Amino acid sequence: MEPEEIASIVQKIVSSDMSVDEYFQKHSVPFSRPQYFRYKARLAVEGLDGLRDGRNRGNHRKLTPNAEGYLRGVHRANPGLSLQQIRESLEATLGIDVDRSTVSRFLRGRENRSSGRGRGNRRGRIALAAVSRSLGRWRCIWAGQSTQLK
Repeated sequence: MEPEEIASIVQKIVSSDMSVDEYFQKHSVPFSRPQYFRYKARLAVEGLDGLRDGRNRGNHRKLTPNAEGYLRGVHRANPGLSLQQIRESLEATLGIDVDRSTVSRFLRGRENRSSGRGRGNRRGRIALAAVSRSLGRWRCIWAGQSTQLK
């Protein structure tokens, strides 16, 4: 469901003369009553951006796109700052309180993306994905690549 559709439905419920319970009983609404209150709160605080589906970026992200941009800029301008200093700066400037580990994960992930080296398939990097016997020879399959074992 698009954010504009959700906002339209939330606005209809708000502007209705009925209570929320009455509205949900009399109309077919494509989301639940508790979800309505979550949507309403997010719409009030973040606007339409708060209603966008962000599951492909991970659930319950503490760093907003603005916070990520801020962290990139602070780290680029002052690479010698400690994680605690960066965290405190983020809280003082944007009012977002995160743990040092959140800042660390973001900066570490950014380094991997900028160097072209992502985490990739962790299972494939840490252990053999599979070992199989093919044509009388052992083969090792490592992160999607097959290599002959002697």
